[in-house]
Amino acid sequence: MNMTYLAIENDLEIHERESQFWLSRRISSIRVTTMNEGIALAKKTQFYYIGINAANVNYLQKLPHLRAVTNAPIFVSTSDELYCTSEQSKAINAGADLYGKISKDPSENYNTCVAKVNSLRKRAEEIPLSINDIVVCGNVLMSRLQRKAYVEDRIIELSAIDFDLMFLLVKNPGIVFTSEQLYNHAWPDTKSSLVASSVKNAIKRIRQKFDDAKIIENAYGAGYKFPSAI
Repeated sequence: MNMTYLAIENDLEIHERESQFWLSRRISSIRVTTMNEGIALAKKTQFYYIGINAANVNYLQKLPHLRAVTNAPIFVSTSDELYCTSEQSKAINAGADLYGKISKDPSENYNTCVAKVNSLRKRAEEIPLSINDIVVCGNVLMSRLQRKAYVEDRIIELSAIDFDLMFLLVKNPGIVFTSEQLYNHAWPDTKSSLVASSVKNAIKRIRQKFDDAKIIENAYGAGYKFPSAI
């Protein structure tokens, strides 16, 4: 088992206090500050557990997508002031394994987490994942499972065709796709003499929905690509 936990945490002071204690137990940590970063890492690495600080991370909307790509236990912690049973229910229903108050004593947090990790170890070996159905690149996240697209925390409503085009591009950042390739992907059962214009109109719609003319770049004379850094 990988003895590294992932902290999705904006407060560096809290993270340093916790991580130093865990390191004394030979468990290291990686800190990120956004759910997109956390999901991208969780797709590639099996962590000991994933901790989210609900007091400073807007996590709930994307928690189901994190759950879909990892079997690692997900623990959501919050402050005394923000803790309530309704928020606990939302977190558990969205995919968290534990929701509770973060203690100022790292040893209490450690004991709670370790006990829960041990109880969930068998489940972690059995639940199928959907890693290929969720793609993350920069501030854009797309879930083929729920047919949802996000930029930051804003949901972008896309038609089925536009979603399929965007998903392919985001999944392959920096790769240029010709109009013919994009058309065959989004309209696999349709033949047309208007391939270039159909794709061009779809790209235009997507750019308008994201309110960003650079969300998809033109590779002049070749096709279109999603930028490798956004």
